[in-house]
Amino acid sequence: MMDHNAKDGSPKVLDDCDLPITGKGVVDLLVTDKGVFDVDGDKGLTLLEVSPYSSLEEIRAATGCEFAVAPDLKGA
Repeated sequence: MMDHNAKDGSPKVLDDCDLPITGKGVVDLLVTDKGVFDVDGDKGLTLLEVSPYSSLEEIRAATGCEFAVAPDLKGA
């Protein structure tokens, strides 16, 4: 699990990683304090679940890239 945003409020979930990549293509699930995303190398991110302490609108505003929303989104 990771924080969705940095301490200054900037998004940590981005289109491109700006840190050295040590395991490209090995992550298939991203869990943050705001929600759970499926990670697909071809399709990108899909939001699967919203934290009880967040909303879909808050996640959209706090994320630094586009993402799809699962048709059976949990917690929204």
